[in-house]
Amino acid sequence: MKNLLIQAIADSIKGNSTLPALSDFGGQTLTFRQLGRKIAEIHILYKAIGLRQGDKVALCAKNSASWAVTFLATMTYGAVPVPLLHEFHPDSPYTPRPGCSLPRSQSPTTSTPSGSPASRP
Repeated sequence: MKNLLIQAIADSIKGNSTLPALSDFGGQTLTFRQLGRKIAEIHILYKAIGLRQGDKVALCAKNSASWAVTFLATMTYGAVPVPLLHEFHPDSPYTPRPGCSLPRSQSPTTSTPSGSPASRP
């Protein structure tokens, strides 16, 4: 299924290169060709920093064409996009308070390029 989705994205980029692909409300519009180039640039960046297939990439931004480009680039690279709510605030009821701790299974973690989890402070 994953390969079918990636192939459908690639086919859309190739078959619709001059058509609009993504737009910001009242702002820029990217063609499918521009989308493909931006995805390729992000793939180069991911390779340069040692990101591997299956690594998680946190995405925290307002809804925008750039967010969508990054999501598609992450997914087509083989990494796992992890969208984070950009309105998240430290006073959220789901944020542990100082002196409180979550059970180990709920502790926030991030993956290192080697794939091993690294606990956050």
